[in-house]
Amino acid sequence: MPCPPGSAAQGSGLLAGVTATCLGDGSPVDLGAALAGRPALINVWASWCQPCRQELPVLDTYANSAGAVLVLGVQVQSDPADGLGLLASLGVHFPSVVDTADTVSRALRLPNYLPVSYVVLADGTLRQVQPPTPFASVSEVKAAIDRYVGTAAGPG
Repeated sequence: MPCPPGSAAQGSGLLAGVTATCLGDGSPVDLGAALAGRPALINVWASWCQPCRQELPVLDTYANSAGAVLVLGVQVQSDPADGLGLLASLGVHFPSVVDTADTVSRALRLPNYLPVSYVVLADGTLRQVQPPTPFASVSEVKAAIDRYVGTAAGPG
């Protein structure tokens, strides 16, 4: 589960210059640069979060579907090794970063519940998915993305 590389663009919006650690290989990831210029879905989760455990496989199935936008997981409030173990046990392979310094959590103004998802628009604008997740099906994920990005995000 390699993390997305940064683009030549510096990125804009709340995630410009916000760095986290790639869960797959331990490298630093500038989220603003990695997500610049394209829509994406950020899903914030923790290894101890039961609803997250149910949602992560749904997001992985979506991430591997035709027309999907990039899905990036952000692990919070839990040990990176526990996160890797959880993803492996669930067979989840979309890229994830771990927010050990809470920089991503602060930038997102993370609410007091998990999981929570955000749609990132191509210009760097963030929209928290409402009503809050967890997503129970791929069609729910597609509908949420279409609601914020429009039909250009892929087939609905």
